[in-house]
Amino acid sequence: MRARSFPLLLAAALSACGPAAVRVAYPAGDSPEDLAAAKALSQLYLVFSPEDGDNDLGTFAAALDEGLRARGGAVLAYRAAGPEADPFLAELAPSAVLSADLTLGPLERSDFEKEVKSKDKDGVETVRKDPFTRLTRRLSVSLRLTGPDGSGLGSRTVAAEESEEKSRAEAPKVGESSWMGRHGEKLMKEAAKRAAAALPAPRAVTRDRVLFVDKEDPASKDASAKAQDGAWEDASALWADRLAEGRGGWREVWNLGVAAEQRKAYAEAARLYRKAGAEASSDTAAAQVPFSEAAADASRGAALFARSESAAAFFARPTAVLPYSDDTTSVDGPANLRRLTAAALRRGGWAVADVEATDRLLRRHGYSQGGQLKRADPADLAAWTGAERLFFGDVSEFRNVMLGFLGRREVVGTLRLWDAGPGAEVYSVEKSAVTQDGTLDGADATGRLAGQLGKALFEAWSGKPLGAESALWVVRALQGLPLRPPTKR
Repeated sequence: MRARSFPLLLAAALSACGPAAVRVAYPAGDSPEDLAAAKALSQLYLVFSPEDGDNDLGTFAAALDEGLRARGGAVLAYRAAGPEADPFLAELAPSAVLSADLTLGPLERSDFEKEVKSKDKDGVETVRKDPFTRLTRRLSVSLRLTGPDGSGLGSRTVAAEESEEKSRAEAPKVGESSWMGRHGEKLMKEAAKRAAAALPAPRAVTRDRVLFVDKEDPASKDASAKAQDGAWEDASALWADRLAEGRGGWREVWNLGVAAEQRKAYAEAARLYRKAGAEASSDTAAAQVPFSEAAADASRGAALFARSESAAAFFARPTAVLPYSDDTTSVDGPANLRRLTAAALRRGGWAVADVEATDRLLRRHGYSQGGQLKRADPADLAAWTGAERLFFGDVSEFRNVMLGFLGRREVVGTLRLWDAGPGAEVYSVEKSAVTQDGTLDGADATGRLAGQLGKALFEAWSGKPLGAESALWVVRALQGLPLRPPTKR
């Protein structure tokens, strides 16, 4: 069900602003089935099996989140974990848990002949049949929806597949990894789309919420762009700054209400919509803005849906990634692993401090290397850095074996998370990322050695040795932690 948007997106947002808008959805019906489904999907915690960790889980989570938002739902966070008790469940307080088990089938090959039409030099059309191979891969997803208390709410299995056609001569050169590099993201998105469609589907009413943009103000335009990319916290900070500077007025208050609504902070959204309406009461330009309808929608959301404040508080807690200790000969490797870890956590919604700022604070107390941190009390490190959570990294292997006939690139290390709440370590995992290739052909080995040396020299020059393996190690090390679905940024 689609509610009529107000005229021409409020005349292009009252002419001073561009026609930016976002869509929200609320349950259309009051039946017990509709309301139960809406509540369950409102703040969904997506949990993959540990074996799925090397798959592109962020792409799946983002696509599932997009599908659910069209019906008023959302993915609160995602992680990969086993059947043991979830240490983050209580703090996140989701509306329901969706367990997803991904099964990626083999790359299947089927030969066929394809008609190819062409014209000879005299313009006569000819038809020939060329040999082709169709390469197909299938992704099956087993879904199980449960309440936070573990009570079963239903299960389904969905599947998606992607194919490409290659000439019979080119097809043998295509391996599973190269095929996934070209089609893996699309396959994940299609599987997530089908997963969203397989979940309970409450009837929904959708509305368009205009975002007011001051075309003459770069900060206003930047805030709108960030909002449309899903960076609602960043957009809210810019709108709040404009308000503090006396700019924007009720339009900025409305924008903050839209941001709160998008974050599922419905009570706050209702308050902001009412405040915007009160401030705009004497402005004839605001006559067609649906303040009361928006406030009523948000109030209904606050009454029906799970609260998001608990999860917001989880991700907002100040976090520091401390210098990594290592027993390797690499100068840049552990430092790059640390930077990649901090960047990945930020993309996952964690409030991670800048690593250089953390280093400056630690140096005031005589700590400059990861190995020194073993003799420090984590509570002191937290106090000095202003962080409530600390990540420690220990790198045990960081090496690049280049022998021509054998190439082996290896990263091994442990990642630990200390939390000031319990005053203890709450997460620890040892992971490895290894790539290897080899040949018995002498001429080929010589060429491979040149390639191995060239790649190593470039990585050393850029300060990012073992780049692909380092990135994979970070993905594997963080897969057991709750992460927000990635935005378009």
